[in-house]
Amino acid sequence: MFNYNGSIINITDDSLTRDSFETYEEFKERIESLKSVNIGKAEILIDSYDAQCGICFMNVEFYKWKSIAKIDYDYLYFILQDKKIEYIENLNDRYTVRASLIVKGEKVYVNTESITICVEDMELKVYPISFIKRSFETESDFKDRIINIKDMPLGKVIIDRNNYDINTGAFKIQVNIDTFKEVKFPDSNLFYIVIDREEVEEFYRENSSCTIYGKLNYINGQIFVDIQQIFLLWKENKISVHTVIFNNLFFDTTEEYTNQIKCLSLLSAGEAVLDIDRYNSNEEILPLIIEWESWIKEYISNIKNTYIEADRRFSKELYEAGDRYKVYVVFRNDNNCLEVETIKLINFKGETEIRFNNSEKGTDNTAMEECHTVVDVIAYDSSQEDDYIINEKFDFINGIALMKINGNYTYVDSTGKKLGLINNRLMRFIDSKGKYGYMDKEYRITIIKPYFDYIGSFNDNIARININDKWGYINEEGQIIISPMYDFARDFHDGLAAVKIKSLMRTKWGYINKLGEIVIKPRFDEVGEFYNGIAHVKVNSILRGIKEGFIYKDGEFHDCVKI
Repeated sequence: MFNYNGSIINITDDSLTRDSFETYEEFKERIESLKSVNIGKAEILIDSYDAQCGICFMNVEFYKWKSIAKIDYDYLYFILQDKKIEYIENLNDRYTVRASLIVKGEKVYVNTESITICVEDMELKVYPISFIKRSFETESDFKDRIINIKDMPLGKVIIDRNNYDINTGAFKIQVNIDTFKEVKFPDSNLFYIVIDREEVEEFYRENSSCTIYGKLNYINGQIFVDIQQIFLLWKENKISVHTVIFNNLFFDTTEEYTNQIKCLSLLSAGEAVLDIDRYNSNEEILPLIIEWESWIKEYISNIKNTYIEADRRFSKELYEAGDRYKVYVVFRNDNNCLEVETIKLINFKGETEIRFNNSEKGTDNTAMEECHTVVDVIAYDSSQEDDYIINEKFDFINGIALMKINGNYTYVDSTGKKLGLINNRLMRFIDSKGKYGYMDKEYRITIIKPYFDYIGSFNDNIARININDKWGYINEEGQIIISPMYDFARDFHDGLAAVKIKSLMRTKWGYINKLGEIVIKPRFDEVGEFYNGIAHVKVNSILRGIKEGFIYKDGEFHDCVKI
């Protein structure tokens, strides 16, 4: 063994135990005076090396010391600064890992703050990270430990020069968080950074792909990236990464969520096309067709009839200068209801406010108001003799209306015929407790209340749901028709659904009908859905290997070769 200055010292398991004639204090002083002890060998994971930040992950095989308590960390990495990647690509050996020791009572532990790796003539600090809650750690202590981890490498940022907005200095970026499998990243509608236009070209040349850093948060038993504290490094400065997240689940307080919304000023949200053929010279109104970006679409579904107030001269000037202009939005948050407050068009003349009508509130301007046909009908089902009583009705959009019939929501056509629920009109949402439900995209009406840990799409008028890690099914009224009892489940097709069932020591796939009856016994290891009366299946056999084929609805198996 070697100490810190390279001189040889003899360390054995016996020398790391307390002598019969030593006091605790003497033992502690003797052990902790050892500056550096070889504790294992490291394999450098060259593929993980990040040339921008110098971070490289490593696997460590610790020596089997009987007298030193085991060190167990999920990730260990070091920083190799000011070195090119070609340098470490030549490092293909195992390298010594050292650390000092600390004493608690009669037990010896590795001082995790002192771990180093010896690479050639360098001794580099090793950073250990653990995402496992320890036995004697309270929930509060674990949370404190997680949120106190600072400036972690979290993933990669990809920057496309076409995503720079010179009007606001905002650079939309693509973020890939994949460094730590235990860390989740909230679904964000948009990421962007703000770069001064005088520096943007230099920034892009040096950072077309770079590392994102930040802190972590602990929410409802899960570890998330703290979206308010993520950044990039450039010229030794931190560039804040701004996020647009319309879900307050990922904020510690409602105030933090509200403040984020207030800070969302003039976000680029699409392009406006001048509809010059519909210019209203009497009202001096120029209609616009807005092509919205995907991140904002679910928040502008109620915005109708967008236009600007412009006289002939200004309208002509706009058209001659170009028929497409960037559109920006400002949000407001009223009683946890998020809405677009202002839409602006920015052109060579500056900012111009875009007027609009709101289909739900009937809004601020009526000059361009568009009315949808409202049909007063009694909705009926052609298979039933009795008419249904309508509790609520809404205007028809594209020939379809949402109605509340006998206490349940459904869609009807202009003749009053029930259409059931329509997948492309539904929007899945998660409430503040993490439960899934469905609402209508246009009307923002909750159709199926959020009771479920997961809910799928409707197939054959049935959707699969998950409650407490068990799978079952509901109908279009949100009622459970097949109790959650399966280890996994697939969607219904051709009247049958594949379900995974555990029996004795094995788990197999079988098929059930809409009554929850097992019609094809669970004997398959892999299955597909039924289409045109046939499903693809596989069976694993110790003696025969993988047997692949097709089954019909009667469960009869046919080899692929014979089919």
